[in-house]
Amino acid sequence: MRHCPRLAALLAITVLHSPAAAQESDLTYQGQLLESGAAADGTYTAVFTLWDADTGGSQVGPTNIREGLVVTNGLLTAQLDFGADAFNGARWLEIAVDGQTLTPRQKMTSAPKATRLEGVNNAPNGRFGINTSNPAAKWHVEQDDGIAIYGQSLFEDAIVGVTATNGKSALWGISSAPSGYGVRGLVDSSPGTGAGVFGSSFADQGVGVFGQATNSAGAGDGVVGTTAATQSHSAGVRGIASSASGTVHGGYFVTESLGNGASGLVAQATSNTGTTFGVQASVSSPGGIAVSGYVAPGSGGYAVRGNNGNSDGYAGYFIGRGHFRDHTSIGKTGVKVSSAEWFGVHTTAESGQYGGMYISGQNAGAYPFYGYSASGVGADAWHYFDGIAQTWNLNANGNRLSVNRSNGYVGFGDSSPDYPLDMASGARCTTGGVWTNASSREWKHEFQSVDARDILDRLTALPITEWTYKTEDGVRHLGPVAEDFAAAFGLGDDAQTIGTIDADGVALAAIQGLNQIVLEKDAEIAALRDRMTRLEAMVEALAADRD
Repeated sequence: MRHCPRLAALLAITVLHSPAAAQESDLTYQGQLLESGAAADGTYTAVFTLWDADTGGSQVGPTNIREGLVVTNGLLTAQLDFGADAFNGARWLEIAVDGQTLTPRQKMTSAPKATRLEGVNNAPNGRFGINTSNPAAKWHVEQDDGIAIYGQSLFEDAIVGVTATNGKSALWGISSAPSGYGVRGLVDSSPGTGAGVFGSSFADQGVGVFGQATNSAGAGDGVVGTTAATQSHSAGVRGIASSASGTVHGGYFVTESLGNGASGLVAQATSNTGTTFGVQASVSSPGGIAVSGYVAPGSGGYAVRGNNGNSDGYAGYFIGRGHFRDHTSIGKTGVKVSSAEWFGVHTTAESGQYGGMYISGQNAGAYPFYGYSASGVGADAWHYFDGIAQTWNLNANGNRLSVNRSNGYVGFGDSSPDYPLDMASGARCTTGGVWTNASSREWKHEFQSVDARDILDRLTALPITEWTYKTEDGVRHLGPVAEDFAAAFGLGDDAQTIGTIDADGVALAAIQGLNQIVLEKDAEIAALRDRMTRLEAMVEALAADRD
């Protein structure tokens, strides 16, 4: 079974039957029939009905059935008659081909009338002309002055053109005047959204509007648009692309030049006030790119380039994050700033004063790396290399980290570290690897004495086991776990770590408690020895009395 998913009604004209001025009711309908996307060929049965609405509504006039309708290369012609009074209002034509109703209905663009115009001539080959007796086309109009063809419609299209599938033009205009127009459109209604010239293409590689300047001399333009509008967002040329899938372009420009250079797009904006944009682009899709530049392999050049002639201006200005990628496969710089400031990021094959990253601030007080954040507490941070002190510093509301270039010493909150690891609190790690805690009385408060014997008792009850860290298989350690230590002594700020100063303090207090026990035992031993001495003296005295 044949399926005809689309029929394009592209031209409806009046057939002239007689020179009489009376109105005729018949008309010739010409259209293009596509079957499965291709031009149809063969014979079909077509049913034509006229309606007073685009959907629903009432039928106007009789039903026109055309059996054996011949379609050649997609083109069809049918003689229709809906009655003399059928076109006294807006009308829509409904067509069914081989029992399949095509949608939507097609709006009829004019009421058919049979008139005879002066200067109209019909040629035997089916061509007719106006002001010419030898028409060179199906419709040939010649005019000495004024407008050659003028179309006006109260409903939709005033002039519609049909072309076969051989690639020729549906509507073609030519002007021999030095400053004339081959095709010109005008919208003289305001307010509104009318288009002077509107182009639409249903082809998969089609072009809605195509402009071409073919003169090799001079500076011709394929398409030129101007606007005299004073409102915002007016445009001399405006492109809109809409597609449910695929890649579409609101404006697509291709330049091919055999000369010294070419520009795919040249934009210039001049304004006495306000902010002007030579090129302005915006996107509203989740992964959209407002401006995209690409340079084909082997052509060199710049994908995106900015040049500012104002010494106080910017060649590039960004609000938001910036993302730069380099061509690691060919060893090129991801980001490069030349002239007085040599700067490269991820450079693998550049020459000159480049490194992985090289920034120099030569003036006094300069910060080669500087970042600032205006937050609720006024926090700001930056890092820099101090050429005089030979230290790299990280500053965040004060000096937080310093690295001494000469010896590699690192200071936390200390800009002049004296040890491999030096803390502003006074704690440090010495060259020999000895960790030294900050323990000055000046840095402590809320002192409270402890019961050394109680500490000893709790330490005695603390489980001491031998174990291995999960990340150090094969390495054995001896000691308590932090949970038991915290439960026994309540020291530190969590139950997962043990501070060395807390472990040392517990050990020292337990030693003091143990010392108390030793002193008590020593006193008991001394008392027992005294008693033993006295008992021995008494025994010796008794033995002497017996003798």
